[in-house]
Amino acid sequence: MLKISKAVSLALHIMGYLAKNRDNLVMNKDLANIFSASENHLAKVLQRLSKFGLVESIRGPKGGFRIGMDPDSITMIDVYESIEGPLKTHNCLLSQKRCSNDECVLLNGICKEINTLFKEYMTKTHLSELKEFHFPEKKSVKKPDKHSNG
Repeated sequence: MLKISKAVSLALHIMGYLAKNRDNLVMNKDLANIFSASENHLAKVLQRLSKFGLVESIRGPKGGFRIGMDPDSITMIDVYESIEGPLKTHNCLLSQKRCSNDECVLLNGICKEINTLFKEYMTKTHLSELKEFHFPEKKSVKKPDKHSNG
C-alpha cells in the first residue's frame, strides 16, 4: 500500500492552488499561512517543484510563485514524482510476508487493486480538473508586475 508523505500532500495542494490562481503571484509566507505549513518546509517543496518546472519563482520584492506550465499538461503523478521520485507501491501490508508472490493472499489482492486504481488516477488526472476544489481564502496574492519575467 502507498502512504502519501506530508511533502507530497503539501505539493499537491500548492499545485492545485496555483493552478486555480494562475494569473497571480503568491508569496511563500502566504502559502505557508494558507496551508498551515512551516515556511522552511514549504520552501523545500517549492524548490523541488521549481526544479521540475512545475512552479515558477519570481525573485524580488514584487516576486512570488506561480504555476510553471499549463495545468492541462500537469498530472497528479508529475507532482508526486517531483517530490518522491518514481511511485513505488507494495501489495502486502503485513510485515512478515508469507505469500508466494508479491500479492497478499490474506487480503485477497485488495492492496494490488487499490494501488492500481491510485496509480491510474494519479496518471490520468490533470491539475486543470481540480478547479472545483475549494481552497482556503487567499491572503496576499499579488498580480504579476508587468516588468517581471513572464
